[in-house]
Amino acid sequence: MRNIIFWFFIAVMIVVSSCSDDDTKEATKEPVPVMILDTDVASSADDLVTLSCLYHLADKGRINLAAIMVNRNGDVNAKMVDIMNTYYKHQEVEIGVTHSGPENPMVWIDYWKMCEPRKYADEPVFARSLSDAEISSLPEAAKLYRKILGRSEDNSVVILSIGFANNLARLLESQADEYSPLDGVELVRRKVKGIYLQAGHYGVAMEPDYNFKSDPENAIKLMDKCPAPMYFSPQEAGDYFNYAPEAVLADLKAAGMSDGPLYHCYKHHDCDTGQRMWDVMPLLSWLHPEYFDTFGPYDITLDEDMILNLKLPEATSNCNRYVQYPNLNEKEAILGLIRLYCSLYDK
Repeated sequence: MRNIIFWFFIAVMIVVSSCSDDDTKEATKEPVPVMILDTDVASSADDLVTLSCLYHLADKGRINLAAIMVNRNGDVNAKMVDIMNTYYKHQEVEIGVTHSGPENPMVWIDYWKMCEPRKYADEPVFARSLSDAEISSLPEAAKLYRKILGRSEDNSVVILSIGFANNLARLLESQADEYSPLDGVELVRRKVKGIYLQAGHYGVAMEPDYNFKSDPENAIKLMDKCPAPMYFSPQEAGDYFNYAPEAVLADLKAAGMSDGPLYHCYKHHDCDTGQRMWDVMPLLSWLHPEYFDTFGPYDITLDEDMILNLKLPEATSNCNRYVQYPNLNEKEAILGLIRLYCSLYDK
């Protein structure tokens, strides 16, 4: 039965792939967007799934993946991104770091150990492109944001935020520098087409929103200062999508990716912890809005529990905040897209 189900999904993904080729032709009519991922990598496996999807989209020319911003403290998290960049042959993707993120945030899945051979094994599990010294000298994320935004065309940058708000808050608080005469708010207003966030909830999620609640001070700063359009994928949106470990392993093996860090994560770590595909939802809602219901614009604020408070804007306001929720009639198709972009995009 398991083989029948697996090959059924392969057939579904082949159909979706043919559709996505048409989408690619259509997408060439518009400039390829500059994409930046802001992630609390090295905690949950859905961050790695999102990264895998982004590398494959970059391979196809759908996005210009410019940078990955790490919003967890510690060199080990940047090393994890370096491992991913190296395995997927995208060493050109820049890495930004933080040294002032939340203290001791929860680690749900300890796959970061593959970056530290003295703790995990006698030899490194995966190759890296950057030395320890280069990792230690990586730029602060807010500074790297300014560098990338400063050189980008107006209204050309899409940001996926699937972690804490510290990097974006500091970008908005930044001042003119060698990269741009604009302050952070005006730089974001001019350059950023949209920010797609996995953040907030309505109070009925399986668990409280983790991203905003781990760093509420910066979440509030982001909400208060951000002038760019914001598209929220709340905690509830990802609760419906269980990319089960056995399916991940089967898909990666079929795609010839059983030698990679994502396969290693699911093979050697306990990923059956209630893990859902929360962090992939912002990417899919941007890439395939036809599978999502978009609500808004709203005046969106946060309460003490990081619940999204939605209020219709005043007639004279310039509100540009939205909630995107998956169409639950398309659950199987959306899960098929996750599997397609993560592991079988080239098949």
